[in-house]
Amino acid sequence: MKVKIDLHLHSKTSRKNDPIYWDSNYDSISRLKNEGIKIAAFSDHYSFSVEFYLEIKKLAATAGILILPAIEINVLNSNQKKADIIFIFSEQLTEEQLKEIEKISNKIFKKGIALSECNNIFNQFETIKIPHVGKSDHFKYEDLLKIEYDAIEISNKNHSNFKSVIKQKDFKKSIVAFSDTHDWKRYPQARTLITEIDQMEEISFKELKRCLQKNKDYTINRS
Repeated sequence: MKVKIDLHLHSKTSRKNDPIYWDSNYDSISRLKNEGIKIAAFSDHYSFSVEFYLEIKKLAATAGILILPAIEINVLNSNQKKADIIFIFSEQLTEEQLKEIEKISNKIFKKGIALSECNNIFNQFETIKIPHVGKSDHFKYEDLLKIEYDAIEISNKNHSNFKSVIKQKDFKKSIVAFSDTHDWKRYPQARTLITEIDQMEEISFKELKRCLQKNKDYTINRS
């Protein structure tokens, strides 16, 4: 089956200074459902709230949407410039494990983590890691060689850094595009690309990770 996913959403729990325009949990889930999203994640800026995740996950289930735990983290790349990476976790985690993610997130500051920490910060959990490549706050190819990741996130295919990365002969990763929604009245904020994964056997973290390992371009133009 074909499944639309959006793993880069923001909620009122985000710790970044950028404003998040949010009405209610119900409103956000309704908008996701109307866009046909089946797997979603609120990857808030260097923060994770167990309370919010459990509430939104339960509500989303009534709409047939799987919400995965997630967080977006600032990283200082090899040039000491900020780059962002999304960590996605399994829906099978216990509440105790979720609280550990929350505990770790509370120790992460806005300045971010070192590039060398990307592989270790959540190493006790199975994750899907998705660094920004075709966006303003991106990792360059030499940065990507130092981290373990499952796919790259872009906003458009004309981004110079994205073009530079995909022309490398050793580059073989899946490509995805998410909405990065901050303003829920405008969801998905006029993004022209979305992600649709084909031939999924079930709606789950495990199956999503398996599909991303196929090294495919899963982006399509939003109708």
